[in-house]
Amino acid sequence: MRRELLLASALLGVAACGSSCEHVGGAHHDPLAVPRELDTRAIAELLWPVRAEGSWDPLSSARIAALERLVLSLLDHAELGELDEPARANAAKLARFARLELSALEVGEVRLWLVSEPADRVRGAGAYLIRRGPARPVLLSAPHSFFDQGTGDIALALMLEPSDPRAVPRALFVNTVHRYRQLDGSKVNRKQFNPADSAHADGHPLAIVTRGALEHLPLTLVQVHGYGREVAPGEPVAILSAGGDPTAHVEEVARSLRLAAPEFEFGVFGVDVDRLGGTTNVQARAAREFGRCFVHLELSRMLRERLLAEPALRERIGRGLLVVPRDPSDCR
Repeated sequence: MRRELLLASALLGVAACGSSCEHVGGAHHDPLAVPRELDTRAIAELLWPVRAEGSWDPLSSARIAALERLVLSLLDHAELGELDEPARANAAKLARFARLELSALEVGEVRLWLVSEPADRVRGAGAYLIRRGPARPVLLSAPHSFFDQGTGDIALALMLEPSDPRAVPRALFVNTVHRYRQLDGSKVNRKQFNPADSAHADGHPLAIVTRGALEHLPLTLVQVHGYGREVAPGEPVAILSAGGDPTAHVEEVARSLRLAAPEFEFGVFGVDVDRLGGTTNVQARAAREFGRCFVHLELSRMLRERLLAEPALRERIGRGLLVVPRDPSDCR
């Protein structure tokens, strides 16, 4: 009930916004009418315009509800890849109300929609990149882009670079503020609660939008993380988890990765290792609640460095990672 009330309040806010919102982006501006042709580096600049230097300043509940409604609408139309003029106008109003930027982008033949923060107002709302046209029903996420160094860039490459368009995720959600950024501007790990940590704070915009997407659509959520521990011979270079007890799907993804990259050791939390299981992850909890598959992938520093440097390895790992469950029961 609370979620429906917030969505209603967002719609009322958009309706009330009217001409007072027109100064954002110009009167009658349609940000989706003409796509911008960019490369991967330019899109990274839109996702993270100030990298780890953004301030944490949470959105109001109504603006988060507008953001959620906007992203869900784009996801609903992603397979077709088009919005009619009234839908584009409504999307633009929602973006203005949430004080976010809405863009249509192209990277070669890849068509995208992006909801992102303006470079001069990065406050932690997150960034949401949605692939238009055929894609796997996989939501890829890098919720700790700056703390888990390289994970955001790896996830973006997995989103844009695969040569087989059928093996790409539907969307990429990333954080835009360091997980330990506090309201006073400091960057410190407060062990009990860090409001800018999009994987552990229920009220974070990215956490709320991710939850809404998992409730709304049958998506598999794959989260990319990283750890700094040096890997000893025979130890896994990556650890997969379902955020708790291993599911049939996580074990299937591990098998798929071992086939795709047999030179590396992949471990499963609860089977091969007892660490880095993502057991307090709020998106894992949401996935369980809605019966969706969740894959928490921890990459060692060595493997992250290799993935950043080697496109062919990235493609192999991506092919092994972005697996769709055979049956919904595999998620439990």
